[in-house]
Amino acid sequence: MGSCLFEFIKGKVENEGCRNFIFYSDSPTGQNRNRMVFGTFLWASSKFQVNIMHRFRKSGHRYSEVDSIHDRIEQESCHKDLFALPEWLDVIMKAKQS
Repeated sequence: MGSCLFEFIKGKVENEGCRNFIFYSDSPTGQNRNRMVFGTFLWASSKFQVNIMHRFRKSGHRYSEVDSIHDRIEQESCHKDLFALPEWLDVIMKAKQS
C-alpha cells in the first residue's frame, strides 16, 4: 500500500505540480492507521516538499459509494495474481467503467 501511495504522490508532483494532498480512509487500524502508511506519508512529504492530510471516517459508517468501488475492485482482482503497481492500475481502471 505504501509503495502505491508513494508512486501516486510522486506522479502527481512530477506531472501536475501538486503540492497538497488529502487522503480519506476507513478506520480499520490494520489497513490504514499503521506505521507503514504514516511512514510513507512522512517520507513523501519530506522528499517532495508537499503537505499531506489523512482523514479517517468514523467507525461503523454506513455503506457509501467508495465502498461500492472497493467491492468492484475486489471482484475484479479476486482471481488474478497481481504483483506490480501497473497490474493493480489496470484492475482499478477496469473495475468501474461508468
